[in-house]
Amino acid sequence: MPGIATPTEILMAVERGLSILKFFPAEALGGIPLLEAIAAPFPELRFVPTGGISPSNLADYLRLPMVMRWVEVGWSRKLLKGEQFGEITRPRPSGGRHRRRGPRKGRPAVTPRIVTFGEIMLRLKSPGF
Repeated sequence: MPGIATPTEILMAVERGLSILKFFPAEALGGIPLLEAIAAPFPELRFVPTGGISPSNLADYLRLPMVMRWVEVGWSRKLLKGEQFGEITRPRPSGGRHRRRGPRKGRPAVTPRIVTFGEIMLRLKSPGF
């Protein structure tokens, strides 16, 4: 999935027919306020924020209509180095904060549970450059 950080990169992705884009590095770029601003002209697009997403701000990102229900959440290096994958993948009680809304028009009601490690950055560029 191509990573975007600017409106220009979004336009380049749209020109190529892409509709799901990685917003990276989300928190370093400005987080939710920036994502809301740059995504506003593109209501048909969905974004997967990554970079600085943690259990403490995950719910805030998931509340955004342009954010897919698949996000990469950063976990502590202590858990990763200790290979505590059971703790990393353990379902956490939502306390009502992560209630899944009903399906949107044309979108399935099922919310997949995905855990990912690693990523690829794909830079879109103009032909000839």
